Amino acid sequence: MTIKQLVNNECTNHFGELNKIQNYCCLLDKSCVFFCDNKEPVRCKYFENSVLPLNPDLQYRYRKERQLSTVDLIRTCKRCLQPFTGSTKEKYCGECKKVRKKVQTKLSVRKLRKAI
Repeated sequence: MTIKQLVNNECTNHFGELNKIQNYCCLLDKSCVFFCDNKEPVRCKYFENSVLPLNPDLQYRYRKERQLSTVDLIRTCKRCLQPFTGSTKEKYCGECKKVRKKVQTKLSVRKLRKAI
């Protein structure tokens, strides 16, 4: 999926054509910045904050291409499947991270006791 496809399908401010303006953006009251012929990368705060998180892979590529921070991306916890904000290396939300650490500590202490 590309940015233009995501804008077409998911952005509530985007209209294909309105008042004879192609790819109209009601937020800007003009043509959408992603459909203009700009040579430099363009940004739309509404798109970045509301629409782009729907596709995490595209969000990562978008942020990397524009040299934005890729640290605070929305991730899905592997344990409870709830969304959380974290780096690309994190797998668990804060609550599940605590539980997992407790379980890992318990297992390592148990293993240590068996070795003695």
